[in-house]
Amino acid sequence: MIGALLGGIGLFLLGMGMMSSGLQAVAGDRLQGLLQRWTSTPARGVLAGTVATALVQSSSATTLATVGFVSAGLISFPAALGLIYGANLGTTSTAWIVSVIGLKIDVAAFALPLIGLGAALKLFAHGRRSQAGLALAGFGMIFLGIDVLQEGMAGMAAAFDPAGMARPGLPGALLLVGIGALMTVVLQASSAAMATTLTAVHAGTLSLEQAAFLAIGQNVGTTITAALGSTGGSLAARRTAAAHLLFNLVTGLAALVIIVPFVAGLRWIAHKAGWEDPAVQLSLFHTSFNLLGLALFLPQTRPFARLVERLVKERATALSHRLVERGSLLAEVRLESARLTVRDVAAVVNELLLGCLIPGPERRPREQRIAEARAALDAVRDYLAPLKTDPSTPEAWRRHLALLHATDHLDRLVDASVDAGAVADLGGDEPLGGEASVESLLVQAGSWLEDDTREEAYRSAKEEVLRLGRARERRRPQVLERTARGELSPLGAEQTLHSIRLAERIGEHTGRVLHYLKDAAAGPG
Repeated sequence: MIGALLGGIGLFLLGMGMMSSGLQAVAGDRLQGLLQRWTSTPARGVLAGTVATALVQSSSATTLATVGFVSAGLISFPAALGLIYGANLGTTSTAWIVSVIGLKIDVAAFALPLIGLGAALKLFAHGRRSQAGLALAGFGMIFLGIDVLQEGMAGMAAAFDPAGMARPGLPGALLLVGIGALMTVVLQASSAAMATTLTAVHAGTLSLEQAAFLAIGQNVGTTITAALGSTGGSLAARRTAAAHLLFNLVTGLAALVIIVPFVAGLRWIAHKAGWEDPAVQLSLFHTSFNLLGLALFLPQTRPFARLVERLVKERATALSHRLVERGSLLAEVRLESARLTVRDVAAVVNELLLGCLIPGPERRPREQRIAEARAALDAVRDYLAPLKTDPSTPEAWRRHLALLHATDHLDRLVDASVDAGAVADLGGDEPLGGEASVESLLVQAGSWLEDDTREEAYRSAKEEVLRLGRARERRRPQVLERTARGELSPLGAEQTLHSIRLAERIGEHTGRVLHYLKDAAAGPG
């Protein structure tokens, strides 16, 4: 009996993993593109999140995409909440699949042929067809797991009296909620916990009321796993996990308060619709109490977003905090996350260079900040490494290529910032004869890096780059002529020429970084 239960759960989890991976691969960037486009309002976000989660049978995939969009600045956090609500609602589709199909099919006639056909496609097909085969085999594996679970539950029903779990009042309800949460945490999948509960209800091992309490706990349990996983993650990941947790806690609490009339009402609706199977009634409860949460939160999305932002404050993070490493992300998200990271690094390097010219108190040692900049640039390269673009997709190709150029030029600026003393020598007019100013360039560059909508700052910085180039062309022969006349010592001349070369390096690479960062932004090149 126990072996059948464990084996059934294992087969179900394996099938869910295969099906979800296959469906996500088949859907590809198109699904994440749909998620991003359908976030103009929280209500549209709910629809997109529900459909996407139901299609790929993975709320974590929808949540991960949402974290990526927010981290990249493609959507705001309030807009992302609609996707989170929708993911919560979409995950209830698994319960309907199990109760309406899984508990009523002949496994040998339905599931086993699916597994065979899916395995054949996976082995002999290529590309999306191969991934579709994986999804198909996983779908069949789910029903095979449900069949094994039913066998185990049939034996448990004969040896287990549901009344033994009954406890009067609130303590009994909280005990069952706690067991439901523990099931999700242990199994690491709310869908597997719900499938086990549905099978138990169908076999008569649990009453509908007991199963309803377990379902509430399972909904809360899935957010505990996400909250633990977000610890130490990006600001977007932590806020998303906090919003998910609060949404499910409040929804669960509301369902607990009204559970007696709520379940009675759903029973009446199910009876009128001819849904006498308690497993179907439990699926109806699962969906209905998530709809209850949606009704409570959707009208208050913006105040809720402000609450979460106050609770989960921004803190000092690594320069690479925008790079969402887990999962396959839409190319646009990956490129924008990388662009914003490169921009952050450029702002730090620009500030370091400017700090050499205008000394002030340092928040952190220069060496530490330079090391952080180098580490962030390495992280950007690693982050972009899996991404492959092609000239046939000009927008992605342009942005990808521009980012690689910007990263390369920023590397050179980091090298230039190492010698603080040499940079400080550029603060006077002597190296360039007062014709151009590295300080002016860095001030304008810093202004644009802080807000890349400041076109005037961008144009001023580019003009200063041109002035630095012209000043270098005039000053170099002047210094050599003064040296020949004996007005400058060879050592003094070499020091001045070194400063001119450094000013030219800073000017050239700063200008290139600004140019390529602008070119890497979304929109027309």
